[in-house]
Amino acid sequence: MNKTKTPALFDRHIHGGYGVDFNNCSSDDIEKLCSILPKHGLGAICPTVMTDDKEQITNQIDIISKARKKLKKGDTQIFGIHLEGPFINPQKKGIHPEEKILKPTIKNFREIVPEALESEIKIVTLAPELDENLELTKYLQSKKITVSAGHTMSDGKELDQIKEVTHFFNAMPALHHRNLNITSKSLMDNNIFLEVIADNFHIASDMLKLILKLKSKEKIIFISDALSASYSNQEKIIFAGEEIFIKNNTARDKNGTIAGATKYLDEIIRLNTKTGLISFDDGIRFCSQNVYKSLGADMPENYIEWDKDCFVTSAHINSLNL
Repeated sequence: MNKTKTPALFDRHIHGGYGVDFNNCSSDDIEKLCSILPKHGLGAICPTVMTDDKEQITNQIDIISKARKKLKKGDTQIFGIHLEGPFINPQKKGIHPEEKILKPTIKNFREIVPEALESEIKIVTLAPELDENLELTKYLQSKKITVSAGHTMSDGKELDQIKEVTHFFNAMPALHHRNLNITSKSLMDNNIFLEVIADNFHIASDMLKLILKLKSKEKIIFISDALSASYSNQEKIIFAGEEIFIKNNTARDKNGTIAGATKYLDEIIRLNTKTGLISFDDGIRFCSQNVYKSLGADMPENYIEWDKDCFVTSAHINSLNL
């Protein structure tokens, strides 16, 4: 059987899977999940914690931190935490609970993230147009925390300071032929990394083709945005305090609002290579090298092997030595 060796994958935006929700789980739950994820080729993840009660976010940061330190060689490693919210724009909240959204300020950040846990945070998604004088953005960047613009109505003027966009096209203004905004500007600006949920549901395949045609391949990052229901038998979950219904591998609330995704990166690569949207090599780049570059991190020598049908057959993962 032909085997192809590639770098292990890195998902920087993942909410869970196999019944584990990073917003509401134990350290043991996380350790168990990280022992399963290598079969999907994941060498590293950024567990993503979304808008919630302040105390709950703080608690989950602490739990994820403790789990990270207990992971074993061969487990999927935790690079650090991605905070998606609560510093977002209510107009583009998606499934995030509006009553728990906070203004992006240094004070609010410090109330959620104690100084002792600050180093656990690697990415913060926020709405830059609400960050007065970009004070929180600049503070986070001074702490080596990557800021990504998301759940936003920005006109794009902050892109001289912020170089990343969260789940591009989703929870952002639509493209417009006259009125430029963060969506059009970040698509055309090759200084900006774009997170993309390439499950052919969050973004139509023709719009993914548009991204691939216009954007430098060095600046595209595939993410899963996967929920706890991913790779489980759950047909209904509670996420962000709402009932979320899983049907035909899609997740929506009772109003039809999309609420995350259900496919991991290996499946996303398999899907898009089989349909010819991307080459296998580009899929690996979007799920490994580009992710480390976006976070200014060195890529570890972790690797995985794939069979001819694009299924992961083995994973070889060491500690990230963070």
